[in-house]
Amino acid sequence: MVSSSLRRYLPLIVPLSLILAAAPAFAADDASQLDTIAGGGAPGQYDQGFSGSAALGYTATTGNTDTSSLDAKFGLAYGAARWYHVLSAEKIRATDKGVTTASSLQAEQQSDYLFTPNNYVFENIGYSHDDFAGVEQRTSEAIGYGRRILHTPAQTWSAQIGVGARQEDIQNDGSRNSAIVQLASDYSWQISDNSSFGEGLVVEYGTNNTRIESATSLTLKMIKDFSLVLSYTIKHNTNVPGRTENTDTYTAVSLQYAF
Repeated sequence: MVSSSLRRYLPLIVPLSLILAAAPAFAADDASQLDTIAGGGAPGQYDQGFSGSAALGYTATTGNTDTSSLDAKFGLAYGAARWYHVLSAEKIRATDKGVTTASSLQAEQQSDYLFTPNNYVFENIGYSHDDFAGVEQRTSEAIGYGRRILHTPAQTWSAQIGVGARQEDIQNDGSRNSAIVQLASDYSWQISDNSSFGEGLVVEYGTNNTRIESATSLTLKMIKDFSLVLSYTIKHNTNVPGRTENTDTYTAVSLQYAF
């Protein structure tokens, strides 16, 4: 039986699985205009060589309130003909009057191989730790099939489906392991020379928990390789320990350096 919290996301999950098999693919005439980090190379290959980004957001208040928050992100990508490898990590930490109110670490690695111009197979490994979501440690491994649905100089969109396993250590609830089905979508839109929009969605279904994560970002280029990034992230788990909330949201303003 589908829980009420998961039911809200079905309009996103069901079309995503159908699109993988039925949506048309579009080829770009000028691959150089595509987003390197998104893997937007010409059909039949990805952007070549190394690329990456590092972003840091920090806020602090003193006086009547004494709070601080840190959001640090790092991403590294490498393309070699039909292969594309991505490694990313994010650290979030917040304090209120010297007391830590949020602390999480998330890392992910994925490798893609294009076996036709717009179809690929992938392997994905994820790790997360979140003190305030009751997750001492969570790892997942998945393999599957993906499709580059939209591929133009201004927009790229890919979606994928995979199967694998997940291992979780939950505070006060021991370990729980399960097989998983993983759905993901990644969309980017180069609005202008100085601005871009991104939306990423991951749904990871397991017998004892369904994890849903949505990350929305707006990037505004400032000077040379530096940009201002506004981001909003939603993390939802259907099964959480004790009095832990099912949904966490993160809003960040960060300075990003791309290389």
